[in-house]
Formats: sequence, C-alpha cells, structure tokens
Amino acid sequence: MRSFKLFLLGISLFFSAISVSYAQDFIVRGFEADIRINPEGWFEVTERYEVEFLRERHGIFRVIQTNYDFIDPDGIQQKRRIKISNLEVPGHQFDAPSDFKQKYSDQLRIRIGDPNHYVNGFVNYEIRYRVENAFIFKDDAVQFYWNIKNDGWPTDFEQVYFKVNAPEGVTLGGDNCYVYSGPRGASARSLDFDISYNQNVIEGRNRSEYVSVPNHNLTVLINLPAGSVAEIKPAFPFLKDYGWTLLITTMIASFYGLWKRFGKDDELASITSYYPPENMDPAMAGYLINDHYDSNDLISLIPYCGTQGILRV
Repeated sequence: MRSFKLFLLGISLFFSAISVSYAQDFIVRGFEADIRINPEGWFEVTERYEVEFLRERHGIFRVIQTNYDFIDPDGIQQKRRIKISNLEVPGHQFDAPSDFKQKYSDQLRIRIGDPNHYVNGFVNYEIRYRVENAFIFKDDAVQFYWNIKNDGWPTDFEQVYFKVNAPEGVTLGGDNCYVYSGPRGASARSLDFDISYNQNVIEGRNRSEYVSVPNHNLTVLINLPAGSVAEIKPAFPFLKDYGWTLLITTMIASFYGLWKRFGKDDELASITSYYPPENMDPAMAGYLINDHYDSNDLISLIPYCGTQGILRV
C-alpha cells in the first residue's frame, strides 16, 4: 500500500513538473489592432500589447506570415507573398530580417527586446508597419483579408480589440464584413466578438467570457467595392517572380569573364615538323638539309645500319 502511494506521488510530481515547464512565461492582458486601408493599394497596422511577464524574459516575438496560398477568382490556387515595410517599435530595441531575406522566407519574425536586459511585470509594446500586396482583386470587389491575431502566440490574449478603417466613401456592414475566430480553418462567423459599424469603420471587442488561447486565430474579411483600392502591379512581373535567375546569370557571367581573362591557359604556338621521305637514310637526309656532306652525316649511318641489322656490336 505504501509503495502504491509513493508511486502515485511520483506520478503527480512528474506531471506537475511537466505543467510547470510548459507554463506560459507571459500573458497578453490587452491587445489592440488599428488598421487603416489606403486607397493607393496598401494598409497600415498599429498593434498595441499590454504584456504581463510572469518570469524574467528579454522580450517577445511577433511573427507575421508573409507567404501563403489562396484561391483566385477563377478557382485556381496561387502563391501570395506580401511585403512588410516601414517597421517601427517605438521605445524598444528590435531586430527583423532585411528586405532581401524577407523575399525568400515564409514569415517575418520580429524580435523585440534587449538581449542584454531582462524585463518582468507589466510592459507595453507598440508595433507599426505597412502591408503591401495583400489585397485580393476580383472583377466585382476587392477583398481585404487579414489575420489580426494568429494561432502561433504561446500565450492567452485576455482582452482583444480591433478597428479597421476603410477608404472614404465605403460603407461597412454585416453584408460585406466577416469576422472569424477560433482554431485554424474555422469558417463560421464568430460569436465571440461584439461587432459594430460606423460608416467606413468596423470595430470588434471580445466578449468577457472569451479568451483567445494559443491555437486560436482572429481574422477579418471585408469585401470592398471594385475600384476603391488601386491594384499595384509590378513594372516587370518577371523580375518580381524570377529576379533571382538574373542574379544567378550575372554571377555565372562574371565568373566566366574572370576565368577567360585571368584563369584560361594561353594556346601554344604551332610548330612545323619536317620528316624525310620514306626509305631515305639519315646521311642522305642530312645532305639534303644543307646541301653538304660532313662527318656527322657519315656517323649517322652507324646506328642506322645497326637498326637495319647490317652492323652488330
């Protein structure tokens, strides 16, 4: 009996240790997202976080997915790569990939905090950035589709508020705005948020009983009128998708030019070789070369006769 109790105590301590090791290091007590859609074809995002650190940490990470699949108006699945620019984190040190690295990555990972300094307790963060190439253009509408809070956060979001400002002259309402919350793939309209509209503005706030847990998303879809947002098309679409091939071609051409100039061996000069006619002995050949008989011509007959078997030493 005592052994069984010790066994149960060990199991309890084991699972307690696991729960502690996976405990959240911080909790987002409050989160606000303010989005302003620009009719020129991009939108600006301002995110504010009220974070309570339960143990010492250097800061937080903000991860934004920049490469994803979507279904175009013709029902064809395509790759979409958005661009994040004008990134700012006022009052905090941060580190983010360069524009070049962003082009070849599926996500933008922003590290906010000082690697030489720990924080604890309540800390407020504000992140500002611009999003380009994110609208989906159809014949009769322009779709704004944005994941305001993704499921990659390793903590709970207790209070969540968002606000989206559409271009002037656009009226938002329940017939062209959709809010989704919950696990990835949720397709039903969210019942976890109170939604309100005011002309070209949509606002949402989570209900008191709802907490956005780590595996929950918050996504907003708005069908804007066609022409309300300009479509930014690259001047050279080939360069946009396959510009890396030009880089490789340029490198190969440069290496070839350097090799041709400095690394290639020079061709050897051609040398004319002369051979005597067949069945001519070396003495006669020597005479024909300089029209003169000398002792060298006669001496050359000795090895020649040896090869013919006439002489033997």
